[in-house]
Amino acid sequence: MEWFLVILDFLGKQILNVPAYLVGMITAVGLIALRRPAGTVIGGALKAALGFLILGAGANVVVAALNPLGNLILAVTGSQGVIPTNEVITALAAEQYGATSAYVLVVGFLVMLMLARFTPLKYIFLTGHHMVFMAMMLAVVLSVGFGPNLSWLVILIGGCLLGVIMVVMPALAQPWTKRITGDDSIAIGHFGTLGYIAAGMAGQATGQRSKSTEHIDFPQNLRFLRDSMVATSLSMVMIYMVFAVWGLIALPMDDALKIFGSADGGAYIMAAFAQALQFGVGVAIILYGVRTILGELVPAFQGIAEKVVPGAKPALDIPIVFPFAANAVLIGFIASFAGGLLSLGLLAWWLGPVFGLALILPGMVPHFFTGGGAGVYGNATGGRIGAVVGGFVNGILITILPAILLLVLGQLGFANSTFGDADFGWFGTLIGVSLLSGNVLVGVVLTILIGAVLVIGASVFQVKVVDKGWLPGAKHAAFVAEVDAEMKAAAAEARAAAKAERAAHPA
Repeated sequence: MEWFLVILDFLGKQILNVPAYLVGMITAVGLIALRRPAGTVIGGALKAALGFLILGAGANVVVAALNPLGNLILAVTGSQGVIPTNEVITALAAEQYGATSAYVLVVGFLVMLMLARFTPLKYIFLTGHHMVFMAMMLAVVLSVGFGPNLSWLVILIGGCLLGVIMVVMPALAQPWTKRITGDDSIAIGHFGTLGYIAAGMAGQATGQRSKSTEHIDFPQNLRFLRDSMVATSLSMVMIYMVFAVWGLIALPMDDALKIFGSADGGAYIMAAFAQALQFGVGVAIILYGVRTILGELVPAFQGIAEKVVPGAKPALDIPIVFPFAANAVLIGFIASFAGGLLSLGLLAWWLGPVFGLALILPGMVPHFFTGGGAGVYGNATGGRIGAVVGGFVNGILITILPAILLLVLGQLGFANSTFGDADFGWFGTLIGVSLLSGNVLVGVVLTILIGAVLVIGASVFQVKVVDKGWLPGAKHAAFVAEVDAEMKAAAAEARAAAKAERAAHPA
């Protein structure tokens, strides 16, 4: 039996834990189902895996560029509290709950495939690291709730809940995702989905006649800002420089220099400048990785849809929508960070003292990825206003929800850290509250009921809303179409006038 446990542990940690391998395998299966030649199967699988590795490399560059900025902001503002980080709490819990979470991960993946095969929720969740994070959270909450002697029950219930959440959330977000992508070929597989849905709804409510972020018309001498990589890098340079100068003013020189490991003030400023440019490099790498993945995975997924799980769609990581509205990513990031700062103030002045919630400091990484995604979703239904409001709402959610989750985890005996993205907050709190009675039977019944309600509700939503073709933001889409038509007409008139000018004055 020990060899079987070793194999399961290997599959959970070394295969399913690596999104590139998982996507490569799925691509290979799809190409095989399409009866492609062996060379095409190998090449397509490798290219899809490389695309995800490129995506991960870009994410690492972005994280490395944002971490010093986060440390700088904390130093100059003097804030104290918890920065929600999925990687940190997963690492903290791995020693005690790592094996259990690996079993939860494998069972959850199988349950997801069964649900995708036999229910209307035809989604295959392919964001491997988020699968690992959710499996760990469920393993922790259920292990403490059920006790150490019922690990088999933790694995069974946890795996079912993991499979449920991996097909439910892509379905609930699909109308907004279709509005962004223009078709039904892909879905979002990321546990910040509640924030994206909220951003889309907020955009629809506030920005029906707001131009798209991609319609920003820069002055002639600022045309270079149309390049998303240049605009992103320049914006981060401005943000970095503001806080870098603030750090030199507010902090003792030695403390400021330690943030970047600089020898003097000049090196400190240039280190901040270099980190801002590295951020732009990371975003460019991410966008290239996204294009590489889409080029291989979506065609290959036809094989999965036709042979293995009929009608299935790949649910992919949030950067997959970044190329559809590059300007909205930056706007959403900044707005989300502002929402996090406001929520931090509410926690410090009201929610913390009254309800005992911990201070949740805004982390630059979750605010970039989920805030950027929220900006894209808000822009899709509400243009520039939607991107700002949607990002701001997301920032509030990923500050307040982790604070509530931390409170629940503390009551369950696992305090002082928490998960960061919106779905961890609401789902973890819901499961945790269902176990607080201390009665195992009651906990089992409530958790099964939660899973059943989610599957049934999402299935009804899929059939009655998604499959019927409803798309949010119809009025805004019509307005954007009018703006596009006007811009094309103006461009055509300009070309005609230039042509007439050349004809009148050949010299």
